[in-house]
Amino acid sequence: MTTNRSYIYQWIEDEGRVNFFGYGLGNANIVLSASFGNDMIYSFLSLFLNVLYSGGLIGFILLLWIYIKPVIDTLRKYSLLRSREPGVFVALGTYTCMTVSFLGSWEEFNLLFSIPIALMLALKYGPIPDEVNRHNV
Repeated sequence: MTTNRSYIYQWIEDEGRVNFFGYGLGNANIVLSASFGNDMIYSFLSLFLNVLYSGGLIGFILLLWIYIKPVIDTLRKYSLLRSREPGVFVALGTYTCMTVSFLGSWEEFNLLFSIPIALMLALKYGPIPDEVNRHNV
């Protein structure tokens, strides 16, 4: 396999047993580094792999629920095929792009992820009511 993540895939194939409760936050990286006999801390380079080995199956299922819930809420409110709301496509598109980046770039949620979350929440709860907005202007 020719990738800069091949050491991660090799470790998962050889020794990467998933604990039910995980190794603990940050400890999975130490276990990964120790298995290679290196003092430098290695990185999983993926949010999903990091949570799977840090939080175990419980943490991974919780992450999936937290991650998928906004999509379910948005799709429940707007029928994607019948929706004429361009914000639905923008929100789901940015959410999908961030998902792809979490697969191979970042180990944790970052500030950029707040943009698609804010778009999803705006779609779910709608605009600010006039009576609230009138008092703040």
